[in-house]
Amino acid sequence: EGAYGPVLGSLPPGSATVVVLMGLGQRPGIRRALLAAGWAPATPAAIVIGASRPGAEEWHGTLDALEAAAPSTLQDLPGIIVVGAVAGLAGLLPAGRIEPGAFSHGRLATSAT
Repeated sequence: EGAYGPVLGSLPPGSATVVVLMGLGQRPGIRRALLAAGWAPATPAAIVIGASRPGAEEWHGTLDALEAAAPSTLQDLPGIIVVGAVAGLAGLLPAGRIEPGAFSHGRLATSAT
């Protein structure tokens, strides 16, 4: 916690989306640091394990549940923790339907089905 605690503790609640690479084992400390900094327990959170592999696993929940959360079968693969508003967007955009250049000109475009 000594390495990341001061950084997480300096972030005003909800001011950013926090992305932690290779930090699955630090879930309890990450949770504690953000809650101590005033982040709401209901802040959206997600874990993605093995994102580039077939059978990747995801968990979606809240900051308060982050410590106990972990997809079970891929513990030996790299994992990403996401905490903040972006984590709450899962499921809102249809997978594979984002058009190239969709974020240009301040808009988001998806392809029609």
